Amino acid sequence: MQLPVTVKDRDGRRVDGLLPTDFVVKENGIVQKLSYFTQDPFALSVAIVLDLGMSDSTVQKVNQTFPALVGAFAPYDEVALYTFSSTVSEVSDFFGAHAKAHRNIQPDQDRTRRQ
Repeated sequence: MQLPVTVKDRDGRRVDGLLPTDFVVKENGIVQKLSYFTQDPFALSVAIVLDLGMSDSTVQKVNQTFPALVGAFAPYDEVALYTFSSTVSEVSDFFGAHAKAHRNIQPDQDRTRRQ
């Protein structure tokens, strides 16, 4: 079983340089032996799915904050972007999180016509 952890200090800063001896893992109160320990980061594959049934102003806010969301990922992570209203549409296939792949999300055209 993998058990990824992040340790932060009281100020919320990440604590680096920890060793296996700095951790105790218990299962049902019984100390478990660590069979593998690494400080190497691991890549994430993330699919972001946005509901375009939101109001136009909310979609605009998402467009404005999307770069900050993508910026929260590490350079080795990959992100895909999908939207849905009546169907699911791929906006961007998986790309490196820091690649320039941001596109504006368009409001739900079907919803706009109904209003």
